[in-house]
Amino acid sequence: PNTVKVLVNVSLAIDDKPVVTADGLEDMFRSKSCDGFNMLMPAQLSALDDFVGLVLPALRRRGLFRESYRGTNLRSHLGIAGGGDR
Repeated sequence: PNTVKVLVNVSLAIDDKPVVTADGLEDMFRSKSCDGFNMLMPAQLSALDDFVGLVLPALRRRGLFRESYRGTNLRSHLGIAGGGDR
């Protein structure tokens, strides 16, 4: 039940407003369209900084950004069988 099943590729545009990006991610996640995201960042150097500084805080306020993980390896983070800490 907690296993990641569907990851959606999300391509961000340079001129997207942070709240619009956060709204889109929230809509996809809450509608059960996906279990997670692969973020495709624009080539603009500040894109990652803008995402971390502007979009992630909006997702945190909405309770949509994981702040901690249950294990120490990727398999346990994703809830995949055999994800015990080794």
